[in-house]
Amino acid sequence: MIVGQQEATVNLPSLTLHDLYSFALVFLGMYFLISSLGNLLNWLFYLFRESAAPEYFGENRQPPDYYGLINYLITCAVGLICIVKRNTWAEKLARA
Repeated sequence: MIVGQQEATVNLPSLTLHDLYSFALVFLGMYFLISSLGNLLNWLFYLFRESAAPEYFGENRQPPDYYGLINYLITCAVGLICIVKRNTWAEKLARA
């Protein structure tokens, strides 16, 4: 035995409902943020490249579909809001 003959006690802090909701909101926010951040950076690089050298994309190019950009922006913003407002929302959910 590693501990020997002594009884080892481990004190675990109790988790409240507020803590669990807060963890869930951070997890959800990180999921939204990470899932959209790569595509959002890709779009921003594309727009930067297009504004810096429009001749690179040719004269007959189709205008970009900004629906994808807006989709990733909204998902990223919702993730950030979940992370920033987690304490307020967790408190309201725990009281409900």
